[in-house]
Amino acid sequence: PGLRIISEEHSSVEDNALEITPIHVSDELLYDDKYSKLPFGLEIPLGELTVWVDPLDATKEYSEGLTQYVTTMVCIARNGEPIIGVIHKPFSSETYWSWKGNGMSSNIESALKTYNKTKDTFRAIVSRSHAGDVDSIIKKSLSNEYKDIEVIPAAGSGYKTIELIEGRADAYIHVTVIKKWDTCAPNALLNSINDAKMTEING
Repeated sequence: PGLRIISEEHSSVEDNALEITPIHVSDELLYDDKYSKLPFGLEIPLGELTVWVDPLDATKEYSEGLTQYVTTMVCIARNGEPIIGVIHKPFSSETYWSWKGNGMSSNIESALKTYNKTKDTFRAIVSRSHAGDVDSIIKKSLSNEYKDIEVIPAAGSGYKTIELIEGRADAYIHVTVIKKWDTCAPNALLNSINDAKMTEING
Protein backbone atom coordinates (compact mmCIF):
# COMPACT_ATOMS: atom_id res chain seq x y z
CA PRO A 1 0.00 0.00 0.00
CA GLY A 2 1.26 3.45 -0.93
CA LEU A 3 3.70 2.22 -3.58
CA ARG A 4 3.47 4.36 -6.72
CA ILE A 5 3.00 2.16 -9.80
CA ILE A 6 2.71 3.58 -13.32
CA SER A 7 1.63 1.22 -16.09
CA GLU A 8 1.04 1.60 -19.81
CA GLU A 9 -2.00 -0.64 -19.97
CA HIS A 10 -5.14 0.29 -18.04
CA SER A 11 -8.19 -1.65 -16.98
CA SER A 12 -11.52 -0.59 -18.41
CA VAL A 13 -12.97 -1.00 -14.93
CA GLU A 14 -12.96 1.98 -12.56
CA ASP A 15 -9.82 1.88 -10.38
CA ASN A 16 -11.81 1.91 -7.14
CA ALA A 17 -13.74 -1.16 -8.31
CA LEU A 18 -10.57 -3.24 -8.72
CA GLU A 19 -9.72 -5.63 -5.93
CA ILE A 20 -5.96 -6.06 -5.65
CA THR A 21 -4.74 -9.23 -3.97
CA PRO A 22 -1.28 -8.88 -2.38
CA ILE A 23 1.41 -11.23 -3.64
CA HIS A 24 3.01 -13.23 -0.84
CA VAL A 25 6.57 -14.33 -1.60
CA SER A 26 7.64 -17.63 -0.08
CA ASP A 27 10.72 -17.51 2.17
CA GLU A 28 12.10 -20.39 0.07
CA LEU A 29 12.58 -17.99 -2.86
CA LEU A 30 14.89 -15.82 -0.77
CA TYR A 31 17.38 -18.69 -0.52
CA ASP A 32 16.98 -19.98 -4.07
CA ASP A 33 20.21 -19.78 -6.14
CA LYS A 34 18.50 -17.52 -8.69
CA TYR A 35 17.81 -14.89 -6.03
CA SER A 36 20.74 -15.40 -3.66
CA LYS A 37 22.47 -12.20 -4.84
CA LEU A 38 19.69 -10.02 -3.48
CA PRO A 39 20.81 -8.05 -0.41
CA PHE A 40 19.08 -8.43 2.92
CA GLY A 41 18.14 -5.70 5.36
CA LEU A 42 17.85 -3.00 2.71
CA GLU A 43 15.34 -0.35 3.70
CA ILE A 44 14.25 2.44 1.35
CA PRO A 45 11.50 4.96 2.13
CA LEU A 46 8.42 4.11 0.06
CA GLY A 47 8.08 7.70 -1.14
CA GLU A 48 11.42 7.46 -2.97
CA LEU A 49 10.26 4.59 -5.19
CA THR A 50 8.24 4.46 -8.40
CA VAL A 51 7.52 1.23 -10.26
CA TRP A 52 7.15 1.50 -14.04
CA VAL A 53 5.39 -1.39 -15.77
CA ASP A 54 5.00 -2.16 -19.46
CA PRO A 55 2.95 -5.37 -19.42
CA LEU A 56 3.02 -5.79 -23.21
CA ASP A 57 5.89 -4.12 -25.03
CA ALA A 58 5.58 -4.45 -28.84
CA THR A 59 1.78 -4.55 -28.74
CA LYS A 60 1.46 -4.06 -32.51
CA GLU A 61 3.79 -6.98 -33.22
CA TYR A 62 1.92 -9.14 -30.70
CA SER A 63 -1.28 -8.51 -32.70
CA GLU A 64 0.59 -9.53 -35.87
CA GLY A 65 1.88 -12.77 -34.34
CA LEU A 66 5.51 -11.54 -34.22
CA THR A 67 5.93 -12.75 -30.65
CA GLN A 68 9.75 -12.81 -30.75
CA TYR A 69 9.64 -9.04 -30.17
CA VAL A 70 7.23 -9.13 -27.22
CA THR A 71 8.48 -8.44 -23.70
CA THR A 72 7.10 -7.52 -20.31
CA MET A 73 9.13 -4.87 -18.50
CA VAL A 74 9.23 -3.77 -14.88
CA CYS A 75 11.49 -1.08 -13.48
CA ILE A 76 11.97 0.39 -10.02
CA ALA A 77 13.26 3.96 -9.93
CA ARG A 78 14.56 5.61 -6.77
CA ASN A 79 14.13 9.38 -6.82
CA GLY A 80 13.86 9.18 -10.61
CA GLU A 81 16.94 6.98 -11.16
CA PRO A 82 16.27 3.49 -12.60
CA ILE A 83 17.93 1.05 -10.18
CA ILE A 84 16.18 -2.29 -10.80
CA GLY A 85 15.15 -3.51 -14.24
CA VAL A 86 13.49 -6.68 -15.46
CA ILE A 87 12.88 -7.56 -19.11
CA HIS A 88 11.02 -10.83 -19.59
CA LYS A 89 10.37 -12.61 -22.91
CA PRO A 90 7.11 -14.44 -22.20
CA PHE A 91 7.16 -16.56 -25.36
CA SER A 92 10.64 -17.98 -24.75
CA SER A 93 10.57 -17.78 -20.93
CA GLU A 94 13.81 -15.79 -20.76
CA THR A 95 14.28 -13.17 -18.06
CA TYR A 96 17.00 -10.50 -17.95
CA TRP A 97 17.34 -8.48 -14.74
CA SER A 98 19.78 -6.24 -12.94
CA TRP A 99 19.93 -4.27 -9.73
CA LYS A 100 22.48 -1.47 -9.81
CA GLY A 101 25.32 -2.42 -7.50
CA ASN A 102 23.64 -5.65 -6.43
CA GLY A 103 24.03 -8.02 -9.34
CA MET A 104 22.45 -9.17 -12.57
CA SER A 105 20.99 -12.28 -14.14
CA SER A 106 23.39 -14.98 -15.30
CA ASN A 107 22.35 -14.57 -18.96
CA ILE A 108 23.52 -10.94 -18.90
CA GLU A 109 26.80 -11.98 -17.26
CA SER A 110 27.32 -14.67 -19.94
CA ALA A 111 26.54 -12.24 -22.78
CA LEU A 112 29.04 -9.68 -21.48
CA LYS A 113 31.82 -12.28 -21.34
CA THR A 114 31.39 -13.17 -25.01
CA TYR A 115 30.61 -9.68 -26.38
CA ASN A 116 32.70 -8.73 -29.44
CA LYS A 117 32.41 -5.28 -30.99
CA THR A 118 32.83 -5.09 -34.73
CA LYS A 119 35.59 -2.70 -35.84
CA ASP A 120 34.49 -1.56 -39.28
CA THR A 121 30.71 -1.96 -39.09
CA PHE A 122 28.40 0.03 -36.85
CA ARG A 123 25.19 -1.91 -36.16
CA ALA A 124 22.28 0.29 -35.11
CA ILE A 125 19.00 -1.30 -34.06
CA VAL A 126 15.98 0.93 -34.66
CA SER A 127 12.20 0.85 -34.41
CA ARG A 128 10.44 -0.90 -37.28
CA SER A 129 7.18 1.02 -36.69
CA HIS A 130 8.33 4.40 -35.24
CA ALA A 131 11.54 4.92 -37.19
CA GLY A 132 11.09 8.54 -38.23
CA ASP A 133 14.18 9.62 -40.19
CA VAL A 134 16.55 7.60 -37.99
CA ASP A 135 18.14 5.81 -40.98
CA SER A 136 19.37 9.01 -42.62
CA ILE A 137 20.39 10.53 -39.25
CA ILE A 138 22.58 7.52 -38.42
CA LYS A 139 24.25 7.42 -41.83
CA LYS A 140 24.83 11.18 -41.87
CA SER A 141 26.26 11.20 -38.33
CA LEU A 142 28.51 8.14 -38.49
CA SER A 143 29.56 7.67 -42.13
CA ASN A 144 32.96 9.29 -41.46
CA GLU A 145 33.71 6.99 -38.51
CA TYR A 146 32.70 3.59 -39.89
CA LYS A 147 33.32 1.80 -43.15
CA ASP A 148 29.88 0.16 -43.05
CA ILE A 149 26.67 1.07 -41.24
CA GLU A 150 24.02 -1.59 -40.75
CA VAL A 151 20.54 -0.47 -39.70
CA ILE A 152 18.52 -3.29 -38.10
CA PRO A 153 14.75 -2.74 -37.85
CA ALA A 154 13.12 -4.41 -34.84
CA ALA A 155 10.23 -3.90 -32.45
CA GLY A 156 9.92 -3.34 -28.74
CA SER A 157 12.27 -1.38 -26.54
CA GLY A 158 12.86 -4.45 -24.37
CA TYR A 159 13.74 -6.66 -27.33
CA LYS A 160 16.14 -4.07 -28.78
CA THR A 161 17.87 -3.65 -25.41
CA ILE A 162 18.42 -7.41 -25.14
CA GLU A 163 19.87 -7.42 -28.66
CA LEU A 164 22.38 -4.81 -27.45
CA ILE A 165 23.29 -6.82 -24.36
CA GLU A 166 23.63 -10.01 -26.39
CA GLY A 167 26.04 -8.22 -28.76
CA ARG A 168 23.88 -8.37 -31.89
CA ALA A 169 23.79 -4.55 -32.13
CA ASP A 170 26.10 -1.74 -31.04
CA ALA A 171 23.49 0.94 -30.35
CA TYR A 172 19.73 1.31 -30.08
CA ILE A 173 18.83 4.68 -31.59
CA HIS A 174 15.36 6.20 -31.30
CA VAL A 175 14.45 9.63 -32.66
CA THR A 176 10.67 9.87 -32.16
CA VAL A 177 8.61 10.23 -28.96
CA ILE A 178 9.12 7.46 -26.40
CA LYS A 179 7.54 6.85 -22.99
CA LYS A 180 9.23 6.20 -19.64
CA TRP A 181 7.74 2.72 -19.30
CA ASP A 182 9.60 1.92 -22.56
CA THR A 183 12.94 3.21 -21.29
CA CYS A 184 13.05 2.63 -17.52
CA ALA A 185 13.88 -1.10 -17.43
CA PRO A 186 16.35 -0.84 -20.35
CA ASN A 187 18.00 2.11 -18.59
CA ALA A 188 18.32 0.13 -15.35
CA LEU A 189 19.93 -2.82 -17.17
CA LEU A 190 22.38 -0.57 -19.03
CA ASN A 191 23.22 1.31 -15.79
CA SER A 192 24.49 -1.98 -14.37
CA ILE A 193 26.87 -2.69 -17.25
CA ASN A 194 30.32 -1.08 -17.48
CA ASP A 195 30.79 1.09 -20.57
CA ALA A 196 27.06 0.99 -21.39
CA LYS A 197 24.85 4.03 -21.15
CA MET A 198 21.54 5.51 -22.17
CA THR A 199 21.61 9.15 -23.15
CA GLU A 200 19.59 11.84 -24.82
CA ILE A 201 21.05 13.30 -28.02
CA ASN A 202 22.99 15.93 -26.04
CA GLY A 203 24.86 13.22 -24.11
